[in-house]
Amino acid sequence: MAIRNPHVIAYDRLPTQWAEGLPLGNGGLGVMCWSDGTHLRFTLDSAEAWDLREKGGGLDYSQLTYPKLRKWVEEGDFGAIDEAAKRMGERDPLRPTKVYLGRMDLSVAFDADSELSLHLSDASVVGSLRREETTHALHAFVHKE
Repeated sequence: MAIRNPHVIAYDRLPTQWAEGLPLGNGGLGVMCWSDGTHLRFTLDSAEAWDLREKGGGLDYSQLTYPKLRKWVEEGDFGAIDEAAKRMGERDPLRPTKVYLGRMDLSVAFDADSELSLHLSDASVVGSLRREETTHALHAFVHKE
């Protein structure tokens, strides 16, 4: 990934994991653009899509009190904070889980050195997708509605 323009985030290679993808959205609908090496993927998400079912167990807030948290921060013991948060997350019956809506795949094996960029000025993804000796242009965005 290279930053050539402060309003454009450019990838010299296709992002190969969802978390490294290029995010698009309109506040309600979100899209992550990335590649698994075989497909160009658009993972869809909605601000309103949550799994609200209970997970069982119960929270024990005595493990993570504010004074304990302050002490760990002052001591720089961020591992203790991570562990306490993990233990709480495992037992949290009420915390909702994000649910994604699905995914659209372009089933073409694009070369890894294809380029994608996120243009912040118009909230779009622009790309040059190469395959063998052919280059395909991509311009993707999420409509405001």
